[in-house]
Amino acid sequence: MNDTNVDMNEAIQKAARLLHSAEVLLLVTGAGFSADSGLATYVDVADIDAYRERGWRYRDLCRPFILKDGTDVEHVNEDDIHSKSGVHSNKPQDAAGGEDEDDYQPLPFFHEENEMRHPQYFYGFWGQCINDYRKVAPHEGYDIIARWGRDKNQSTQSESEPSDVAQRIRTITQKLGGTNLKSAGSSQEPYYVSPTERAGAFFFFTSNVDAHSYDVFQSHEIRECHGNTEVWQCRNFACGTNESGTLGLDDESSVEELGGGGNTQNWERRLWRLPLDHVFEIDAATMSAPPTKMNDTTTQETQQNKQENLPRKRKSESVICNLDGDTEEVLDYLQNHFDAAENPTAPAHIGDVHGKKRVTHLKSMMHPMPSEEPDHYLPIPPSDNWPRCPRCNELGRPAVLMFDDLDWVYNSMQEKRWQRWYRAVLKLCKSRASGDHNEDESYDSEFTSVNDVSNEGWENVSEEDEFPDCKPSASELNPPEPLKSGLSPTITNAPKDPLKVLILEIGCGYNVPTCRMISETLVQHLTERGGDPNLVRINPTHPEADNDEIEDRFIGIGERGLRVLKEIDAVYRQLLIGEGKRSL
Repeated sequence: MNDTNVDMNEAIQKAARLLHSAEVLLLVTGAGFSADSGLATYVDVADIDAYRERGWRYRDLCRPFILKDGTDVEHVNEDDIHSKSGVHSNKPQDAAGGEDEDDYQPLPFFHEENEMRHPQYFYGFWGQCINDYRKVAPHEGYDIIARWGRDKNQSTQSESEPSDVAQRIRTITQKLGGTNLKSAGSSQEPYYVSPTERAGAFFFFTSNVDAHSYDVFQSHEIRECHGNTEVWQCRNFACGTNESGTLGLDDESSVEELGGGGNTQNWERRLWRLPLDHVFEIDAATMSAPPTKMNDTTTQETQQNKQENLPRKRKSESVICNLDGDTEEVLDYLQNHFDAAENPTAPAHIGDVHGKKRVTHLKSMMHPMPSEEPDHYLPIPPSDNWPRCPRCNELGRPAVLMFDDLDWVYNSMQEKRWQRWYRAVLKLCKSRASGDHNEDESYDSEFTSVNDVSNEGWENVSEEDEFPDCKPSASELNPPEPLKSGLSPTITNAPKDPLKVLILEIGCGYNVPTCRMISETLVQHLTERGGDPNLVRINPTHPEADNDEIEDRFIGIGERGLRVLKEIDAVYRQLLIGEGKRSL
């Protein structure tokens, strides 16, 4: 039975009961989850006058080939650009369904300063997105789910003790990673990750790039399949920095050839943090960013905000000061903002976001001992608006997966943590179903064929001392096929003690289908191994299941995430009180 059309209240009640009984919780989110924070979604982000007048769309702006600074235009081969089109299977479709993505052709490559492929527009777009992300706080739903995650991780007898399932998952992941603590966290990672802590009975998987999850969740339990805008890389592929692993740290001559200046200390670093006090200066009328900051108060303001650990106020917020005294234009501007305040559900756009002020900015990214924090921030002079690579002085770019993006440098350590957790849950599931509790023994070869569809950058995982099964075979890089009727599960007998897993998916549509595929694939894998998984999909436009084979383990709720989370939480708390347990 497909629960998509079940009465809303009944769906809420059932989802709360599944949450209450679940031993493991996986949260999977897409752009719709951030919409409740007041951020723009895929459909609305670039829907503003500055872009509409030029005929520019989000998919045009969200491409790495925009970058050009006028000094190395020959560095990018135009023919090569067009030959790379369509290489990623997760290329978004038109949200309204009216345009066939296969018919989409990228804009031609231009070198002229007034064309969109000039860096001023690249940094205008991404810089304003980052300013927006840093301004708005994560919505209440993050905290609700964090409480649920702590509930699954904690023993029912004592808050200070881990649950049995959480402890067993951590033990398995530790064995999968061996003795190399680098896989848990190291100075080469662009933010703090504890070298000793591992995810237990909760994990968070997202395609969002706003980095809001670090305000609430722990860094070792987060997987961002498209990266995030707080982490940056060099735009020069030769330097930045997929190829850096092939150069020895002692090979100063090789470093020198790529502009490293013989500085081998940071050569191994692939990714960098954007400093918290760096605020992009944007011309709101044209959505362009000059290479240097023109505002004389920038240095003073950013120093003050650095002390407060909060980003500086966006220049676009001060656009009213640049309206040349036009009373009608000022009134129109104010009216628009009053309308937005009175209608919190009004779509947000780049430079015009809603929501509360962000006050716990990236707290789990920060080192607990600031004096010991590695030097992983990009060095950016106060007057510079465009970040540059500290090794070769090329322009920097956010380390996020864009369209037609072959140069993205993904966080391999974060990916490995997710892979080990995923496999640990499957191993625990199989051992529980068979009644064999020796899942902590050596990792059997069955799990080398697991495909979790986290399909970017696999070819770059090359550390020999890491667990080799983190890298799937070539055949596994394709999206999973639905389970065929009559497929024999790995567990042939009735499970004795099935592992109960709830996958809570929020705001994941078809524009970027990776997250929906992750959710449904895990349901398949757990079912095959005798587990008891369920998927609750919350999406106002596409709450249906994509795979008919999982419908018996599926609930679709056609509403926005935050409203549903609050209602599930209310029922969930009553269930805890009813059995005499504390309410988190």
